[in-house]
Amino acid sequence: MISRPRLPSSEKILPYLKRIDESRHYTNFGALNVEYQERLAELFGAPCVTGSSATSLITATLMAYDLPKESLVAVPSWTFPATAAAVVSAGLTPYFMDVDENGVMCIKNQSKGMFSAIVMVAPFGRLLIGENNSFIPVIIDAAAGFDTFSTYGNPSKTPVIISTHATKSFSTGEGGFITCSNNELLEKVRRITNFGFAPDRTIEHTGLNAKLSEYHAAIGLASLDEWPEKRNLLLEKTKEYGFDYAVTQIPVKIADYPHAKMGVYGCHVHKAYFNYPRAKLPMTESLIANIGTVMVNI
Repeated sequence: MISRPRLPSSEKILPYLKRIDESRHYTNFGALNVEYQERLAELFGAPCVTGSSATSLITATLMAYDLPKESLVAVPSWTFPATAAAVVSAGLTPYFMDVDENGVMCIKNQSKGMFSAIVMVAPFGRLLIGENNSFIPVIIDAAAGFDTFSTYGNPSKTPVIISTHATKSFSTGEGGFITCSNNELLEKVRRITNFGFAPDRTIEHTGLNAKLSEYHAAIGLASLDEWPEKRNLLLEKTKEYGFDYAVTQIPVKIADYPHAKMGVYGCHVHKAYFNYPRAKLPMTESLIANIGTVMVNI
């Protein structure tokens, strides 16, 4: 199930745009971005750092761990290709793993020694429960998890990265943010999104240009203003289609719940990823063959 994008109207965004006109501060961590991060932190119960996309933030977070170049990072093949693209952009090598019947990546304790990091994907926003007990970095790609992780997630040191792309239930048009209780990691990610600059304008680590503009922060603030109303509408509309918008909270099998577009999920089937290493992927292959799409209008 996916819904057609619906962002705040221009009327709702206008008061924030006027603040940009007055300040003439258009990007580089302006006042609107600061306010947006603070309101997100209040909602999620942990500090948040924004970025130009969830993809760029996964890349920046992997870069923040200073992992060996081209080392293996475990990722599910059953994910939107942005996950794998972020790993490659960080100078690392995705190793495609299979998933269980709920779409959650299968990784055994004895295989963790192969990898320098693990990128767990919260399939379709499904809540992943439990602290990271691994000796290597674990990142949660919760692109569609705005509601589940803000409502049911508990702050931890494991970084959770959420997309606010136009296709998501909560949106800034383009953008994303990372949230966790590890302030040191968040500060490093923030610097990496600004070319690696520290406050004194020195650079200790290479970086990206992956900041969220004040214009996107304006949309984010307007979206937060109307989020309770929109969330209630999503709850109502999905029930009309026989779905539960909070389905990520119940033990439903992905195979019984047609979400994803055929041909998009399953990174290993795309030419760009043919030559990357992988485990056997029987469940992933089954999901690729059997999942369809339901469109919900709100």
